[in-house]
Amino acid sequence: LKAIDMETGEEEWDLDLKAPTNSSPIIHKNRIYVGCEDGLKAININSHEVVWDYDADNVESTPFYYDGTIYFGCSDGHLYGLNEDGKVEFNKKLGGELKSSPIVVDDNIYIGSTNSKMYSIGTDKDKNWEFTTGDEVISSPTYINKTVIFGSSDGNIYCLDKDDGDLVWKEDLSNKVISSPTVDKHDNSVYIGSDDGNLTCLDTRDGTIKWSHSTG
Repeated sequence: LKAIDMETGEEEWDLDLKAPTNSSPIIHKNRIYVGCEDGLKAININSHEVVWDYDADNVESTPFYYDGTIYFGCSDGHLYGLNEDGKVEFNKKLGGELKSSPIVVDDNIYIGSTNSKMYSIGTDKDKNWEFTTGDEVISSPTYINKTVIFGSSDGNIYCLDKDDGDLVWKEDLSNKVISSPTVDKHDNSVYIGSDDGNLTCLDTRDGTIKWSHSTG
């Protein structure tokens, strides 16, 4: 784990996490939370020391902080939630491998799985709904206007109603969609990449393709 000065590009400090990581770190107050192949770690941003280390099976999912709980997916198919002391507050078996990163909106957690599903789970652990795509969901969801948007390895980008999981629209992008979407709420646009090298912009309201750019 490295900290880089944003203005100079110089390294300020680094920390050996003792395990490889494919997760992106998040920061809340004076803590950094990051997933590794051996679990989730909390690091003090001032002392650069590991505060606690939760043992889990390969956390590729980027954690999400919500209301005092750090939520993340795991390769063992479980969705976990830890409090700020690293104690388990939430544990829900969903199946597949959870490489997608969760988001939490209005006490509901949304996360994809390699078993082709997108899940909506309440923070009370009740399952709201699940939606099945044609292949793995490694893409992390995003939220806009009461909908959840994400990609699937079946080549489609999906938009679902956040409350009941009904399909609002989908668009075939012709190749695997592993990347995660980014939305511009002011322009009603969603941007997402696909494995054919294209970056595509779609209308968040109906899935109409506005443009697509080939990166080569």
